[in-house]
Amino acid sequence: MKKSILTVITLALVLINMVLTVVMALTIMPQVKKANALVDKVASAIDLDVKSASGVSGNAAGTSLSDTEQKRIPAEEGKTLTLNLASDANGEKHYGSVYVTLLINPESDSYDSFSEGMGNNAYEGIITREIQTVCVKYTAEEMQTYLDDLEAAIL
Repeated sequence: MKKSILTVITLALVLINMVLTVVMALTIMPQVKKANALVDKVASAIDLDVKSASGVSGNAAGTSLSDTEQKRIPAEEGKTLTLNLASDANGEKHYGSVYVTLLINPESDSYDSFSEGMGNNAYEGIITREIQTVCVKYTAEEMQTYLDDLEAAIL
């Protein structure tokens, strides 16, 4: 009789375990689906970010980097732009020293007029002023942290 009672108790525990496993699986599955959807969104956002980064750098028309022409700002080799940055929380003034490289698509319709202006540095002042206008809003720490936002604001 003792073996029979132990068998019944074991069977009852197995059934309770099975029921609890089903309940747990049913409550976890929606969360797993949401997590998978989030991972898919993040993966697609990363893919879009890669595509937009290539678009930002002048490749919106599918031009490869080897088919682009580079123009450096400032044009003189070894020179950089010195930028006044916003004061940090302590009130300290910081300066940034940068140079900019533009990638230009030679197959673009406006390439001829733009390359003439870039050749004689006519656009360098306009581009430099735009970079300075955006960078003056950022502190040194923010420039390092939010580099992508800074690049997007300049473009």
